[in-house]
Formats: sequence, structure tokens, C-alpha cells
Amino acid sequence: MSRVSRRSFMAGIATVSAGLCFKQYGFASPTARVRYGARTPEGKKMLKIYADAVSNMMNSIKEGDPRNWIFQWYTHAVPPQGSAQNKADKISSTYPSPSPYKDLATAMWNTCQAHRAGDVEDYFLPWHRMFVYYFEEIIRYAAKNDSFTLPYWNYSEGQDSAKIPDEFRSGVLSKPNRNPGVNSGNPIAPDFRLDPKPALKMPTYSPQGVQQGFNLALDAGVHGNVHGAVGNTTNMGSVPWAGGDPVFWMHHCNIDRLWASWNRNGGKNPQSATWLDKEFTFAAADGKPAKKKNREVDEVAKLGYSYDRLEPAPPNFQPAAHNALRAARFENFAEAPSHALALGHGPVRIELEHSPTNKNRLLVDELNALGTERSLYLVLKDLQTNAQPGVLYDVYLDLPEGAATDAVNDNYVGTINFFGAEHAHAGATSQKFYSFDITDLARKLQSKGGVPEKPTVTIAPAGEAAGEAKPVIGQVSLVEQ
Repeated sequence: MSRVSRRSFMAGIATVSAGLCFKQYGFASPTARVRYGARTPEGKKMLKIYADAVSNMMNSIKEGDPRNWIFQWYTHAVPPQGSAQNKADKISSTYPSPSPYKDLATAMWNTCQAHRAGDVEDYFLPWHRMFVYYFEEIIRYAAKNDSFTLPYWNYSEGQDSAKIPDEFRSGVLSKPNRNPGVNSGNPIAPDFRLDPKPALKMPTYSPQGVQQGFNLALDAGVHGNVHGAVGNTTNMGSVPWAGGDPVFWMHHCNIDRLWASWNRNGGKNPQSATWLDKEFTFAAADGKPAKKKNREVDEVAKLGYSYDRLEPAPPNFQPAAHNALRAARFENFAEAPSHALALGHGPVRIELEHSPTNKNRLLVDELNALGTERSLYLVLKDLQTNAQPGVLYDVYLDLPEGAATDAVNDNYVGTINFFGAEHAHAGATSQKFYSFDITDLARKLQSKGGVPEKPTVTIAPAGEAAGEAKPVIGQVSLVEQ
């Protein structure tokens, strides 16, 4: 912790208290705060403040205080205690007697949305926005610096940007058990696996038929890819451990920035009372409960902050006037005959069988009949794994046998990850699925020599997968919508 005089310490407390006063009584913050990229001069200054605050949270703020590092980590998820995750046991051992903090831990811990049994996917973005917002307030408290704003890590601007910021490679912000190469300054993944544009081009927030929608496309896509590329089974790659890595917050600040970008570009958030009135509990900088509803956080301006830059809309982006489009009609064109695909240490190739309603129709005929209003999607559902594989997986359509599977080529469809998929073994029905519009890709393959009567899908690990993971994809299908 940096040395500070009693006068400056008390001045910092007074400034934080004044900020809380504005929030408590509903007044607007006197000045809008700006969050900066982690590699900008402003962002680097903030990371120095962040490192001091994290050290204080870990070493100076007592265990059980909501502003302690572990308390904030466990809000995302409580890691395994022995053979199973047990929030109740951890709360009992931390708080042996009644305490307001115990009540707050009961309300807060293990409430991460979209990554656990019973959670609602559409709450992924607002829950994490609140989580980051109140964490940022706590950093101001722990640093005794009211000027602090959380930097974001934008990993999607080329290979230099895909390197973890230097400040996270040593000292209090480092984690020794990240994936190999991350702490050495290597890019966490190639550009094509870190691209937010597939999500930014989604016309609606929520899924429509087999079209993912922005929230799910962002969550399952670049969000999960970064988690899996940085960490492993006891770090960023696994939900229960992710919140223990200080870079988690830079990642989720960027995810929040992408949501703000999609809104600025015209994307519409849900307007149902169910979504708008959903309320979550967090800890404010004074250590007391703070509750907010989604309607209070669906725009960053309502929270008094902005970003130094937002992402432009992808070409031909056409946001829907409302979150819900007309009911989408869709039907299976082809599917994996076993309805399950076990992944191994190398590429796995599967031939899709025609569905009963299309058993005599070739893919070339299907493409010619689509017209301009419908598309063909490759859909992957029911992902499960015993443990985090520690790698991402690239998906290809009709990839020739023996062809390279470590880069973008004419057959590349997209990249998937298994972040959060280990919870599917607990009997949860996941709302997550992957959906890739392959219409243009299939037509391009057709123009270069045709597509086979029975399409093939190849899924290849981008590295060496952990042996104990045994990831499985429950359903693979081609769907017309």
C-alpha cells in the first residue's frame, strides 16, 4: 500500500463519502466518469491505483468484510470446498455468529447469472454490469482515491492487444497458474478467436429461433473465449475460480463496453417487465447492501460513466426496432446421427445425416431455395465437460481430411469454448447454444467446386486439451431459418 498522510487519508474517505451521498439521495454525480483502455496513459495510471487497492483488499481489509477480495470473488462463484461447491459451509465457517455481513454474503455469493443452474441467460449483461460497477466503487474505497475508474482490456485490436497488459504479469495483479505463455507476454489467442463483430452484428438482444441474439453471442463467443484462453481449471477458465484473477475485472469492463457499443449503434435492450424489474444485491463502498434493477443499469449514462471509445457498428448492421422479431420458423436440414459428439485430443469429423423431412434434398438445392429472407445455420447445443479443457475449439464446414486446423481458411465457421459447461453435469438445462450463419460460407464452397451430398463438420482443439475434461457436444445440426 502506498504511504499516505492522515490528512490525505481522511480527505479520501470524505470524497468517497460525498460520492456515496450523491448516490444515496438520488442526485446525479457532479461529473461523469470515464473508463479508459488499459494500455492508454490514463489507463496505466489507473492500473497503479488498482494494484494498490487490490493489495489492500487482499491483505488489509479483514476476511468477511464485503470489501475484502475473497468476498468479491465469491460473489461470482464459491470455488470447491473439498469434493463439492458448498456456499453454505463457507458462509458458516466465515461467519460463526450472526452478522449483517453474513446476511449480505448469503444474498450475494454464487449469484453470477448465465453460468449456473437456474440462472437466466438474458441477465448475463446487467448482472455483470452491476458487479463491475460496485466493485469499482470498492476499489475507490480501498485505494482512498475517488478519481479511479476501472480500465478495460480490449484484446480485439490485433496481436499486440491480445497480450495480457504488462501490469498483470508480475506483482499483486499476476496469477502464476494462467495458461502457458500468457504471463510471458504471448497473445492469448489469434485475432479470429477474439472478434466481437459476430455479436455486435446481432439485430436483437435475445435469441430468436436459432439466432443467438447479442447477449448470448457475446457471452458464449468472445467473452467465453477470453476466459478459456487466459485460464484453466483453477483460474479464468473455470467459473468458480475466474473472479480470483485481477484481470477478470478488466475483461468484464470490456464486455460492458461492447454492450454500450451495441446500444450506441442502435441495439435495443429487452422491455419486458420481467427483465426490467429483475433486481440483484451487491455491496456498496460502505460495505452495506445495494440493490438495483435492470432498468436502472440498462444504459451507462444512468450510472454516471462512459468509455473513452466505443466500437463502430459492423457493416450492414440492421438493429431490430424491438428486442423481439416476428416468430421465426425453422426446421432441421441435417443433424449428427448420434446426437452427440465426443471431442478428443485431435480434430473430430462428423458427417451430418439429412433429417426425415429433407432426406432427398441436397445441400446445394437447399442453398438455392433459401432466397434473401432465410439463412442456413450450423447449431451446436448441450455442451458438457467434466473439467475445463484449457483450450478453445475451432469449427469447420466440409474441411478436407488432413487440412490444417490452426488458422482461418475457406472452411472456418467459428470458435467455441466450454466456459461454464462443467455445470451442465449437475442436471442443469443450459440455455446456451452456438449458432453460426453458414449461408455465405456454404455458397462460397459451392462456387469452388460444390458441397458434398452429406455435409461434414470438423471440430479441432486449438492446443492440447486436458485429459480429464472429456468435452461433449450434445447436438450438431444444420437449421434453416
